Amino acid sequence: MEAGGGGLGSPAERKEAGPRVSAPERPTPTASTSREAVDDSPPPSPSPSGLLSWPPTSSLGVGRLRLRQAGWDGMAAGALLEAGLARVLFYPTLLYTVFRGKVPGRAHREWYHRIDPTVLLGALPLRSMTRRLVQDENVRGVITMNEEYETRFLCNSSKVYNWSPEEAVRAITKIRSHIHIRSGQLEVLKEFHKEITAGAAKDKTGHTSQT
Repeated sequence: MEAGGGGLGSPAERKEAGPRVSAPERPTPTASTSREAVDDSPPPSPSPSGLLSWPPTSSLGVGRLRLRQAGWDGMAAGALLEAGLARVLFYPTLLYTVFRGKVPGRAHREWYHRIDPTVLLGALPLRSMTRRLVQDENVRGVITMNEEYETRFLCNSSKVYNWSPEEAVRAITKIRSHIHIRSGQLEVLKEFHKEITAGAAKDKTGHTSQT
């Protein structure tokens, strides 16, 4: 008896051919890039499924680095702007402080206040206040957090005894006889003294003296 018209052939033929198994679909390839790929490599072609692994992982890190660098540049620009603004406003605010120190009444503001028996806290110790601070307040040293341009022309920064390095060493050795200043150390003291003397002369005459 022949098989029906199903088109599957005879049983023997079906046994010989074995069961039909359809081939599994191949996994859809996706374009990928290595972590070592450079950021300027061209984008990969789309895969049959239209999937892309783009941008590469390394470009994300570079993007973050660029954003961070931009943040640093912005902070540096802000710091420069702040420093320039402080220079511009220094003398107007100093004049305002002087004015508040001169006017009577509620607007008056003391130039400095005594915090304890050994510490005074206040505005710049101007040269006109040197005698008062030394004789009346017994000030023997000043610690300042001002910029150098704020104290260069307004504050008294001379040495107390106006000694040369050699004179200072002789005075110290009379009190502490066992100290020994080496020649290299003395040369450093001489150079420092020369810079201080030249700076003081420049402040007084408006030009650097030849010493």
